[in-house]
Amino acid sequence: VNPSTDTLIYRNLEGGVIKKVSQPKIIYDPRTRPWYKDAESKKGFIWSSAYVFFSGATKTMGITAASPVYKKNQLVGIHCTMKSL
Repeated sequence: VNPSTDTLIYRNLEGGVIKKVSQPKIIYDPRTRPWYKDAESKKGFIWSSAYVFFSGATKTMGITAASPVYKKNQLVGIHCTMKSL
């Protein structure tokens, strides 16, 4: 395992591995993004303001629709859809 790369594993609906792809490691934690924090604090659906996506060198502008996901009243994540402008 190379600590400077990530391995993406694509699976079919039954959980079987379709393919594995290694790529340079990207340091990204969605919990630090404003759309995640907004959906978490509002405990509901939000639309973000327009912002530059975390997409490396492309500097794509977009917006995000996000909603918190709970299991047994515990936040387990934020479901989001991002759209470029």
